[in-house]
Amino acid sequence: MAKETKLMREHRQAEEQLARVEAEQTNYLPRVMLALEAATKLGFSLEVKDGKFVVNNHTGWSRNPLKLSVKHSEDDQDTLESLEWDVDCFAKEEAEAERKFAVKQAALAKLSKEERDLLGV
Repeated sequence: MAKETKLMREHRQAEEQLARVEAEQTNYLPRVMLALEAATKLGFSLEVKDGKFVVNNHTGWSRNPLKLSVKHSEDDQDTLESLEWDVDCFAKEEAEAERKFAVKQAALAKLSKEERDLLGV
């Protein structure tokens, strides 16, 4: 096979970029809906302002509200990926907190009444 020339490489990269953008555009709205559903289930607030979905996490660790439109753009794609990341991180934190609570409850259940009284729990 012949070595790829600079022109061939640029052409291949342009085709790959076009295919990536087309895939992002096709999958954008379904991903937005899934991310918004997951976010609202985790307690993020959702409102519609100026034709955009505005998502805010009021738990204190998230940044400014994220704004997503229905139509795909590079900025909206980046915002969607940020929202998906925020939702994923928050869900993992919630799951870890629930796990720790369950471990603590299981440990406390093993204590006798006297031991609980001495520990003040």
